[in-house]
Amino acid sequence: MTLGIRRIIYIIFILAFLIITPLVALYATGYRINLSWPIKLDQTFLKTGMFILDSEPEGAKIILNNKYQQKFFNKLLLKDAQYIRTPAKIKNLRPGDYDVVLELAGYWNWQKKLTIKPGESTFAEDISLFKKDLPALVINTPACQIISSPDKKYLSVFNDNKMIIVDTNTDIIYEPELNLSEPSTQCKTVVWSKKGNNLLVNLKSSRDNMIILNLNNNKFTRLDDKLSPDAYNLKWDEHEESKIFYQETDTINYYDLDRNISSPLLEGQSYSDYLIKGDLTFLIAQVNQSSKLKVYSLMQKTIIKEIELPFSPDYKFINQEHMLVNLYDQEYKILYLIDPLSPLNPLVEIVNNINHALWVNNEKLLYYNDYEIWISEYDNTFFGIPNIKKTLLTRISKPINSALWHPSNNYIVYATDTAINIIELDKREKRNIIKIIKLDKISSLFLSAKGNILYFYAKIGNQEGLYKLAIQ
Repeated sequence: MTLGIRRIIYIIFILAFLIITPLVALYATGYRINLSWPIKLDQTFLKTGMFILDSEPEGAKIILNNKYQQKFFNKLLLKDAQYIRTPAKIKNLRPGDYDVVLELAGYWNWQKKLTIKPGESTFAEDISLFKKDLPALVINTPACQIISSPDKKYLSVFNDNKMIIVDTNTDIIYEPELNLSEPSTQCKTVVWSKKGNNLLVNLKSSRDNMIILNLNNNKFTRLDDKLSPDAYNLKWDEHEESKIFYQETDTINYYDLDRNISSPLLEGQSYSDYLIKGDLTFLIAQVNQSSKLKVYSLMQKTIIKEIELPFSPDYKFINQEHMLVNLYDQEYKILYLIDPLSPLNPLVEIVNNINHALWVNNEKLLYYNDYEIWISEYDNTFFGIPNIKKTLLTRISKPINSALWHPSNNYIVYATDTAINIIELDKREKRNIIKIIKLDKISSLFLSAKGNILYFYAKIGNQEGLYKLAIQ
């Protein structure tokens, strides 16, 4: 080899080093060369980004723009290439929009359009995958009422003279014998205690119409000979499971189960509903075509405040555990959120056209009407005026009969009479909605405490009753 050839080879290696080394350095730092036409100098080198993806359960295949993501060397060297699965970091992606799909056998696909920005990571780490499953019959009987305990551990199912308690943790079914002297044709009132240990039942069309069932020892306490036959609107004390409140014609009373003592709490006027929170009793008074919210102090034994309300014959206190007074007008489907002791304006918000509302926490309210599901979020107040952010989650053409908050805090489960759906709260691109099952006559939707089991009432073929469906 002549000296000239060696010099040429030497120069080629130097040039290759000078060209390749910066390219490798750029690649290592996340840059790519953009050779798309027409070439723009300011876009020749693109800073790449990264997807950080995780799912529950883990192990889902990742598909980007219809291409399964595979490990590079496995893709080259192995016939049976291994797929990249969640949790995963997909690096060195060119900026732009990607159709991202997570695929796991036995589960519904998760799909969303996500954007990669130069030099940034795009996160989707709170993805829940939901099972494709078939419902299982739990109780094969028609039911007039199904109610969940506050801790979601039990479901109470009532039909005619039959009461059934379902333990959602174990699927154990308990059928206490009511031993009624007169048949009951309809459930009137079913109230769980706050801790879920006691169930108060007021049965219609029965002389033995007031019963307390203690689930710790499966014993009944009959209240027929302890309370007046005129007793109605029975409620549990929010702190003591041994105390209940009830109304008679012109009084509100309390009954102590342990001491077997009944005493008047407030006398002299008939109220359409009441709410007891600590020292304060909130009362709805209807006088001469006017409605008032009265605040009564148990300690001072006097009315300490009155708030004028739009007239309605059918106010009811709901969401009694919340810090605000939730007053629902059942006649006109209006929810009033009231801070009754506010020195400025006690009315926090009026929510119109509402069928049902539940608080996710003290700042977030989920509510729905026939065709819409909404969330209202309440931030810190400014001179007594809260900052309220309202978000419409979905609008559909069929009436909604149930909507539940999933404990993952990223999904809402809702039902019409023919389908159960799950809507994702992640609003990037669009909200995913998964129709997990389609049936006839769906109602009374309940979710287990872990969020992995759905209970609902439905009719499938000739079998009508309570069903359960594993969704996670």
